[in-house]
Amino acid sequence: MTPLLEVRNLTRRYSNGFLISRVNMTVLEGEVHAVIGENGSGKSALMKLISGFESADTGSILLGGVELALSSIDAARRAGIVYQHQDLQLFDNLSVAENIFFTTEAVRYSHLQTMIRCRELFSQTGISLDPSLLLGTLGYAEKQLVAVAKTLATPAKLYIFDEPTSAMSEAERSVVFSIIARLREKKSGVIYISHRLDEIQKIADRVTVLHGGRRVATSAVQHVDKSTLIHLMTGERSRRRYPRTPGRKGKTILTVKDLRSPPVLSDVSFSLGQGEILGITGLMGSGRTRLAHCLAGEHPLEGGRIFVSGKEQIIRDPARALALGIALVPENRIEEALFPYHSLSVNMSVSSLARFMTPHGIDQNTLLDRISSYTRRFSIRPGDPADAVQRYSGGNQQKIILARAFMNRPKIFLLDEPTRGIDVAAKVDIYNAIDDLVSKGASLILFSSEIDEILGMADRTLVLSQGRIAGELSRAESTRERILDLAIADHNMPQARASGENASPSDRPGQAGHRG
Repeated sequence: MTPLLEVRNLTRRYSNGFLISRVNMTVLEGEVHAVIGENGSGKSALMKLISGFESADTGSILLGGVELALSSIDAARRAGIVYQHQDLQLFDNLSVAENIFFTTEAVRYSHLQTMIRCRELFSQTGISLDPSLLLGTLGYAEKQLVAVAKTLATPAKLYIFDEPTSAMSEAERSVVFSIIARLREKKSGVIYISHRLDEIQKIADRVTVLHGGRRVATSAVQHVDKSTLIHLMTGERSRRRYPRTPGRKGKTILTVKDLRSPPVLSDVSFSLGQGEILGITGLMGSGRTRLAHCLAGEHPLEGGRIFVSGKEQIIRDPARALALGIALVPENRIEEALFPYHSLSVNMSVSSLARFMTPHGIDQNTLLDRISSYTRRFSIRPGDPADAVQRYSGGNQQKIILARAFMNRPKIFLLDEPTRGIDVAAKVDIYNAIDDLVSKGASLILFSSEIDEILGMADRTLVLSQGRIAGELSRAESTRERILDLAIADHNMPQARASGENASPSDRPGQAGHRG
């Protein structure tokens, strides 16, 4: 049988020395073919070649047995290949519907027709969003749903999804899985990129592993286990993924009483001890990100009290939070924390330069020594302090932002989805750094939609549901089932936000400036 897609000896050399080297792969009709690998392994680079974003130096791409000359994205789209890029490429100042149908043909349709088409698409796909909402009022996970819908709005033979669910909780991911199942039934081909190996084992038929720009293996999913996949991705057997060894909680360092931020948060109260990791989880729209932003001074409170080391504090802005030793690592690193055209050195040190000031200016030697130390500590590659960070993979960019926060030496870390879109090996590096930090007395709140991450790293867990704390679980009490039961409290069914009543600019990334 002729494959739907056939990639033959695809090769491209990049200016930074990276090489996609003689990659071969096929996708069959009605097949979900996963592509996995460490950050920087070449997954997105390969997809850009297949989808016309970039041109290969040598090799060929065949669709339905016909060789394609892909000079552009439009050429690939006309041939029947549609690519959802992991960076979403949406417009905050347009509505959900306008984003989905933002094409050269959009002028053919009136505003009303666009809304009707969007509602029809949502009805077919099971997405529960209001088409008229301004995209900028949505959280990142909801924007991902919009990006999925935008991809589906173009009829195609082959759909490519690059990390489509990286910010979603398990309930919301099920919507995307249902969409992919329908594409399979229609005999469309799907290439699916994800760092979540549980997703791969759940929805994919075959999996291809990339390492260093080369294809190292392709296998039916049922023939490989998670440990084997990690070994193929990293060249080593799975290390202990969650290194957390709970210590003894010290004195209370943060107390939150009756915090309110309508319409998202209501009467939230909790405490954080010195040397403790407090996990906070919940479904999309539960208020995780808003809570993180309130504590970091990114969003004003309408009620409640915050105590730091026993003293009541009013945190009106991020500068005040940093002065109190509270640092936020935001969910959306690209829009909120990264200076993509500046160097690794600038990005890592921007919030801690005062620590390196002398009467004669910045102590460059000490600063570079500290940057080199954190580069090694987080295994940031390639690690040249002069390199612009836009050249780094997503996982290495996230490590740079975490290293920036660590260099600032705060008392309290607020980590919002710190490992979203990061490969297994990079996650272990980050978990080890977190555990080392907390063992030395720092305190940390881990905001995460990944239940395994919460179970593996948190000493205690708070579950948010519709802006309230639905329950608190000790490490011994925490199980996947108990967390999910609490997370769906008062939810009749898993769904994305369906109207504007809970949509607030402050419950989403992308509103504040860069910070450390």
